[in-house]
Amino acid sequence: MMIAFYQDYRYGVLRAVIGMLLGFFLIFHPTATMYLLIWILAGLLIAIGAVSVFYAFQEQNTQTYTILFSANGGLSFILGVLMMIFSHFFAGVFIYVLAAVLLLAALGLMIALSQLRRRVLVPLYTFVMPSLLVILSILLIFKPFKTMTGLITIFGVLFAVYALCEATHAIRLFKAGR
Repeated sequence: MMIAFYQDYRYGVLRAVIGMLLGFFLIFHPTATMYLLIWILAGLLIAIGAVSVFYAFQEQNTQTYTILFSANGGLSFILGVLMMIFSHFFAGVFIYVLAAVLLLAALGLMIALSQLRRRVLVPLYTFVMPSLLVILSILLIFKPFKTMTGLITIFGVLFAVYALCEATHAIRLFKAGR
């Protein structure tokens, strides 16, 4: 089944169309994409909270689990609603958290590569990606929304390029199958 999915040109065309649509949406609406991701996460939290509270009231035999499920579900539901209402604030928080994680990961990788370089010959080009991550995280800290919309636009271009590659692959499969 999975082999047929990659060998049938119609699935390639479908992947190309979806990739192109997603790429164009990311290119032309980067800010809307950022808020859409926050809304999707908020919707998931609301759904998880509602299901947890529902099952907590269904399982009233065990008091400990009922209290934990209802508290966890209620807090998830409230957080999801707050994320929908204050999506601009949570987008900013998300960007700053992402920047902090990227900065810590890049610095940790640079330290690990420096330690490894003392024992083994490590080429200098292995420091390129951590250095780029440090620069990106600093940009995210000082210009969060502008940098994030730029990153989303870059992802949109990458999706469009992927879609073009997928379309050419599907055309080659179609011509080979004739």
